[in-house]
Amino acid sequence: MMKKVVTLLLILCFSQMVYTEVSISNVEVVKDATYEEALRYIEEEEYEKAVEILKEAIVDDEDNASYHSSIGWAYHSLEKTNKAKEHYEKAIELDTEDYIVYFYLSIMSSNFEERVGWLKRAAKRFPRQPVFFESLFIYYEAEAIAESYKGNTEVAIKLLQEYRSVVDHYFKTIESQSEPLSDAVQVINSGIRERVDQSLGLEEMFKKDAEQYKALGEANRLRNTGELQDAIKHYDSALGISDAVDHFVYNNRGKIYQQLGNLDQALADFNSAIEISPKDSVFIRHRAQVYLAKGDEEKAFEGFQSVIDLDPESGKGYVVRGWAYETLGQFDKAILDYSKAIEINDKHVYNAYSNRSRAYRRIDRLEESMVDIKKAIELNPGASVYFTDVGFIYLDQGKFEEAIEAFNKTNLDFHKFANSYFGRYLALKAKGHIEQANDDLKKVRELDIGLAENTVITAKQFEKANRIRQALQYMNYAFEINPELEVKYKDFVDVLKSKLVDSKEGRVE
Repeated sequence: MMKKVVTLLLILCFSQMVYTEVSISNVEVVKDATYEEALRYIEEEEYEKAVEILKEAIVDDEDNASYHSSIGWAYHSLEKTNKAKEHYEKAIELDTEDYIVYFYLSIMSSNFEERVGWLKRAAKRFPRQPVFFESLFIYYEAEAIAESYKGNTEVAIKLLQEYRSVVDHYFKTIESQSEPLSDAVQVINSGIRERVDQSLGLEEMFKKDAEQYKALGEANRLRNTGELQDAIKHYDSALGISDAVDHFVYNNRGKIYQQLGNLDQALADFNSAIEISPKDSVFIRHRAQVYLAKGDEEKAFEGFQSVIDLDPESGKGYVVRGWAYETLGQFDKAILDYSKAIEINDKHVYNAYSNRSRAYRRIDRLEESMVDIKKAIELNPGASVYFTDVGFIYLDQGKFEEAIEAFNKTNLDFHKFANSYFGRYLALKAKGHIEQANDDLKKVRELDIGLAENTVITAKQFEKANRIRQALQYMNYAFEINPELEVKYKDFVDVLKSKLVDSKEGRVE
């Protein structure tokens, strides 16, 4: 894990820098055999042992900054974020010379202000060190672009100007001092000046294309509020700023066309995005999903395989292809792909556990389904929506009290998950609490947000898997959510009933 953290740090903070020539870490030398043993354990990635040694060392010398920065590193490697932050911050409080600690805190921060704040503190503490300004530019650039995509070009410009102000202060500081700069520092300074030029170029683009950026911001807002046709018009107006923006526009417009059922136009937009960025796995995945919806399974799975090939060390491609197999009712193949993603064990592995839980549930392997969803909760405890899955597993097991308790854990008053309300409705109805159940069904119908149609999609997956009773059950669920769908899907239900009569499952009553 620490190798991944260091790699991320180097890529993020020291892109194109001569890392080894610059004294990044000027840590106090501690001639202490116990401490050296802890460092050896860290080197060997035996972080738990390092933590135990360093905890004892801190008891004896709680004001030793090196102990705190090193145990923070060990906790960071163990993904114990809060503990890592606690000790990194203590090291800074003790005026550590190990300024890589500031980078770690910046990376671990959850928002722009915190990330930039740590690096500004580092720049103030180490005024002759240039290494902070590469990361500062990355953060400022990303935030400025994010604001421009909202149509806030004036805010974006102010952010770029703020970055240049910070850099200008650094250059004035080193120019005021007579001490010569090393060759490595001069190389880095040259890179910083290139970043300043980049920021000026971005600012000029934001000024020149301000109206198109406003159209882009409005399109994104309209898309988020469900005003899709108006969003398309604004995306049309936003095209032509640059390739970097256009592929984003094509992708978002393509997703809208896909949502509206205009698959040919969606395909055209995703092709345009891929033409600009041929190795962007997101665009390739979206195009593959359109091919799947159009019934072209060969091209769809070629696309999903490309997603896997582009990043074989990520489980995401397998998760996406597993979803595709689920769509086709091929639950066993889906489980194999989700299992492969779990084997890869990347940072989003909780998605693979969640999806495999759902696939297990589709084929009535409920115990395995419960094990997986609990693992997903363990890995991503903030995702309260997972308790909806727990609730439906309990429903399938006939454990209605446990189901109700699980649906309550999704924090319905805050999140208002239509699916959770519907699950609780089913559990309450099964318990005979009809009045409470009907209250939940009313909330489901108020929210809906595509739940009824998505339930029909699940029914069709069951139908493809030849699990006809489950398909009929889910069609009944869809009609409870939205009774108007009964007319729309009457023919499909008739086909299901006919298949059930002809199957070995028994006659329809």
